Amino acid sequence: MRAVLRRDLDTAVARQVLGRATSLAAQVAAEAAARAPAARVWVTMGDDRVRPSHQDAHRQMIPANLRFKLRKQSAAPGRRAQLLAGYDLAREPRDPSLPAGQRGGCRCIAITVPGVIAAKVQAHPAVLTGSRAVGRVSVAFPRIVESHTGTSDDAPAPFLANAIDAVAARLRARASARP
Repeated sequence: MRAVLRRDLDTAVARQVLGRATSLAAQVAAEAAARAPAARVWVTMGDDRVRPSHQDAHRQMIPANLRFKLRKQSAAPGRRAQLLAGYDLAREPRDPSLPAGQRGGCRCIAITVPGVIAAKVQAHPAVLTGSRAVGRVSVAFPRIVESHTGTSDDAPAPFLANAIDAVAARLRARASARP
């Protein structure tokens, strides 16, 4: 009889803890979605005058705090440019930091798209891992880790870490307000 009570108690506690961990993951996901950066997309004119590296970048969607990656290209006078290994980085079309062959005569545009990254934030049901309940929040979006941590030239947008901090602060405030 004692073993049965113990097993039932463990199951009841596990369900309660899993429910709380799942709820916390949902709170973090909602906070992260509210803090997620906008996205930007590179758009060409779509005609035969678009240089190969810009055609390659067409519809590239990135977090707004990062720079677009444009494939390097040959610049042989009088000949169609060929794509090379490596990338040139640009905050926008005609970025002054781009080589002249990437910048001059560019007719591309960058469009800001709010809410795209926020829509990719997901909370997952908590699972038991040993004696711990683990809730998980994920974001499936190109270069999102690079966006979150930043690069040597791009400032970070740590919206997930900030979301965790905000939810934790609310929990601490509630706990300290209790008598």
